[in-house]
Amino acid sequence: MKSEIENGILKKYESEAACVTLPDGVIEIGDRIFSGCDSLESVVLPQGVQKIGVGAFLWCVNLTDIALPNGLKEIGASAFDSCYKLQSITIPDSVIEIGDRAFLCCNSLKSVVLPQGVQEIGDQAFIQCENLTEVTLPDSLRKIGANAFADCEKLSSITIPDSVTEIEEGAFENCTGLADITLPNGLRKIGDAAFAKCEMLRSITIPDGVTEIGKRVFDSCTNLTDVTLPNRLRKIGESTFIDCQKLSSITIPDSVTEIGKDAFRLCGNLTNITLPSGLKKIGASVFECCEKLSTITIPDGVTAIGKKAFFGCASLTDVTLPDSLKKIGNDAFLNMNFGTLPVTIHAPKGSYAEQYAEENGFAYREN
Repeated sequence: MKSEIENGILKKYESEAACVTLPDGVIEIGDRIFSGCDSLESVVLPQGVQKIGVGAFLWCVNLTDIALPNGLKEIGASAFDSCYKLQSITIPDSVIEIGDRAFLCCNSLKSVVLPQGVQEIGDQAFIQCENLTEVTLPDSLRKIGANAFADCEKLSSITIPDSVTEIEEGAFENCTGLADITLPNGLRKIGDAAFAKCEMLRSITIPDGVTEIGKRVFDSCTNLTDVTLPNRLRKIGESTFIDCQKLSSITIPDSVTEIGKDAFRLCGNLTNITLPSGLKKIGASVFECCEKLSTITIPDGVTAIGKKAFFGCASLTDVTLPDSLKKIGNDAFLNMNFGTLPVTIHAPKGSYAEQYAEENGFAYREN
């Protein structure tokens, strides 16, 4: 065994031993000190250690046991990245920072309890922990980083404390077993694809503090049936509910002014949707291939409907369009299987919508 300690920082440690006990006096494990030590199975850290450096135990593929000492404050980026056999870890109450990718690909890790004091979970901190089933988050937590729990396929439920204000992009993406999640009242931001491909998720309530839902947030949540949107929501982003195959109805609050492209595309069971009175624009392909949607009323104030907005809506028979409408994109009401749909357009006399109906072969009725 050969080691080098400088000002309390472990700078070098050479050993082929399976079990390692570090000496007293070490306050920091230097960056990548044990990186790639495939013989290492267990480590005992002295009580004085306050920081585990970047990649300190990266690729220690046979590490199964490590006791983190009380007094530890920081777990650096990639500290335990790809420690495939690490089954459990107790993070002491003194820890306030968990770095990016800290436990990435810890495939055997089954449960994690984060202590009070942790305010932020780093990006990809627990990504691809494919056997992780239980996570306890502290009341001190403010932010869940990008892809923090992505690809944790066996995680079935999680309670996010009221202290959390931000859930970053992809935080729970592809958590295919996640069926139950409660979003906190203090939440302000939901990042792009935060819950994309959570195939078992059945219901979600977005709290009132959220004013914008990012892109692909619930993309391919194929069992999602119940969605409650907040009254202060202003924008539904691109592809937010794309391919939510069991979503049959949704009420969009009047505060929403914009629905991004593809927002409800491939929602094949969507039969009932109420568009808000404050809406100004409907993006391209918003309701494309919503095959069971039979009627739609576009509220007054909408000036543009994007191309293919209702493309492939095979059951659509009645569309009510407002006088405010100035533009309808190509193939907005085209049935991809049978050409132009037998749609009746209801619109004011002399409106752009009446002209559109006549020029494109739709039946027209004055409203």
